[in-house]
Amino acid sequence: MKFLVEDTDVVSKVNKYLTTLTLPVDYSVKNLKNSYFDTLSMTLRTYDFGLRTRTYSAPDTPNVTEQTIKTAGQVVGGLHKRPEYNVQIDTNQPELALFPADIWPTHANLQQIQEQLLCLFSTDFVRHTWQITMPCGSEVELVYDVGEITSSGKCSVINEIELELTTGDITSIFSLAQGLFSCLSLRPGLESKAARGYNLFHHREMSYPSRLPVVQTERKADLSTVFYTGMAQALEHLQLCVAGYLAQPKLDILGDFVDSLILIRHGFWLFEQHIVDEQQRDTVRKDLSHFIKLFSWVDNAQLFTELMNKSGAYRKKIDYSEQLVEQLKLEHRRFPDEEQVKKLMVSERFNNLQLTLLELIINKTIKVSPSDQDTRAFAAQKLEQSLSQAQLGGEQTHYIDVAKRLLSQRKQLIRSLLTGNWLGAFFEDSIRQNYRNAWLDVLEGMNELQTLWLLDEQLDALSPRNEKLCSWFDMKIEHLVDTISQSHQHALSIIPYWRD
Repeated sequence: MKFLVEDTDVVSKVNKYLTTLTLPVDYSVKNLKNSYFDTLSMTLRTYDFGLRTRTYSAPDTPNVTEQTIKTAGQVVGGLHKRPEYNVQIDTNQPELALFPADIWPTHANLQQIQEQLLCLFSTDFVRHTWQITMPCGSEVELVYDVGEITSSGKCSVINEIELELTTGDITSIFSLAQGLFSCLSLRPGLESKAARGYNLFHHREMSYPSRLPVVQTERKADLSTVFYTGMAQALEHLQLCVAGYLAQPKLDILGDFVDSLILIRHGFWLFEQHIVDEQQRDTVRKDLSHFIKLFSWVDNAQLFTELMNKSGAYRKKIDYSEQLVEQLKLEHRRFPDEEQVKKLMVSERFNNLQLTLLELIINKTIKVSPSDQDTRAFAAQKLEQSLSQAQLGGEQTHYIDVAKRLLSQRKQLIRSLLTGNWLGAFFEDSIRQNYRNAWLDVLEGMNELQTLWLLDEQLDALSPRNEKLCSWFDMKIEHLVDTISQSHQHALSIIPYWRD
């Protein structure tokens, strides 16, 4: 389990925490220099293999060099699982023939790969290691690495903690992680040092998600598999959003972050009748709601940013009123700043929420009972229910009343679309996407309507009221309500993909 450190004086804080546990601990420190190898065509990467040499140096001990190959594995919520093989060598040049022959793909030409190997990047860091014996007898290695990755003159900082289970029960590392959250600002590390090094070598930035995922699972999967697969994919999306915001603090990434929290909570709602452990379900859902509420301001912040954007659709009109511009700036300054957001993202409570979700996924601590119907039928039923709850009909005829009704029904439409994110993959992709696009157009109109409504609230706060702007606002609202109604009628004309 890997965490990136957003803190200082780490060794001292770890030592202080471990002292409170009164457990057997063996501490050591050493320098590690690693070189990572592949061919220019990235042959090993195509196998999802990573090859390195490592030289250890520690006080009063001779240097030791070994070669390591890590074969294909998986990463879930910051928990890394990859088989690895180590062989001690005398030089810094790896010899592939020294690894077990059966780890290689049958078509691999080892001699050709060996001849084409070159060093792509290096890592140089100090490693602090605490070997910990837990009360249950489990052995856990806690490692803190600090240094840098270099490639062709470019560098990237290493500042991370890893927890590795040597022997025993995996719950031991979850327990230690919780303790570290209480004394350090951390966040899950989704990329290994090697992955970061490859990105540095190829001049690539880490990619961040732009939209919520549609849960990908086998169409014959049972409810339990769908639930846990969806949780894993949604948690990964959430953590990518955190990494994205900490690297580039933009409101649109923060909006995706909030949407990820809502998607995870929606999964607990969708499957609630099949989740046996109601207490654990409700506890997790309560924590999710806590953070969704904490970040509820993001929606309005995005709207204010759109209104103040000099290239935005409304800025030209807004500029007619200096008083309105100043009012918008004043409201915008009331939102939390970047540092406050970052502090929440690495907070103990938020890290514990992610850890709970990860433990739930890995250990399947929530039991999901089977359905009386097959999973595809279950998906169709839930999608039908969500559609009925998202109907935009009403008896109002005046455009202001219709606008109010549309805004009040926006959340129901979002929930319906989230059900599609969770269960839509059981149906044909192109038909599903065509249907969802029509409803996403409706939602886009609602979002614009919400922006205009916010603008109207700010106009009401002005004294005297700007009649010219108010007249423009009324005209714009009426036109937008008509556009949304047309989009809604088009969406209704498309047969829902789960009925096809």
